[in-house]
Amino acid sequence: MAFGVKLVKVKPQDQYTIDSLYEKIKDVDFGEAGVPQVGKSSPLYKENNVIYFPKIDRNNQVWIIYNVKKNEITVQRSTIIVGAVVKNMVKDDLLDTLTGGLAGIHSVLGGPEKQCEKQVDLVAEVLKGLGL
Repeated sequence: MAFGVKLVKVKPQDQYTIDSLYEKIKDVDFGEAGVPQVGKSSPLYKENNVIYFPKIDRNNQVWIIYNVKKNEITVQRSTIIVGAVVKNMVKDDLLDTLTGGLAGIHSVLGGPEKQCEKQVDLVAEVLKGLGL
């Protein structure tokens, strides 16, 4: 884990784009991690660039990122929630101001983070088992 973000690398046999990887895994059972979706991690991107799972809370979500140059899949815990970047930033700033910075302690250090880390491991193991 680096800087509070858990990363697990998976080396596929074939080359993919994020969209073609999504097509391969969209119907796979990922258990408690839920059903994967494909989208943009930021409104600044024109193309899909991440596969993501349902958020656990406002600070925890499992992402799958594909690095074309390295032909490497990264499964990670993200503290950025796809589709909620600006909305969550405003809420987080307001809550931090009102609580003196204590609002995010549970999500960052508590149960949701551990649950997300377990889901990262689960998703990585399922991907490894697919023989991509």
